[in-house]
Amino acid sequence: MGGIMKRALFFFTSIFFLGSCSISYVTFSSESKSWTGQYKGHIKDDSEDGMFTFQYKGGDGNTELKNLEIAINEAFSTMTQTSEIHKGARIEMKSSCVSCAPLSKDEPIEVVIKWDDKYEEKIVLKRK
Repeated sequence: MGGIMKRALFFFTSIFFLGSCSISYVTFSSESKSWTGQYKGHIKDDSEDGMFTFQYKGGDGNTELKNLEIAINEAFSTMTQTSEIHKGARIEMKSSCVSCAPLSKDEPIEVVIKWDDKYEEKIVLKRK
């Protein structure tokens, strides 16, 4: 096999493997009276890596949120994070799965945030 044939075979084999995996990026966001929320995800075939970010409006690095609970309701699961005292107005939650049913790219994500033993708000993150 000549050098040109080997290169051509390598090129077409590479294109085949590169084309066989599906990669997409998704962003969901929304806000409520007191919070802004966002999800940025990277979906590849049957795996997904992403980050949920929530920001308490009007808060800063000195803000203290007591008994904070964030429940993220996805199609087949609920991810919850709780903390007795959270310092700061920003909360990040990593989300990843392998060999799973990745997040539907179009279904909204419902998030319920509770804090200070008296407040509760729902955010519905929608695809942007």
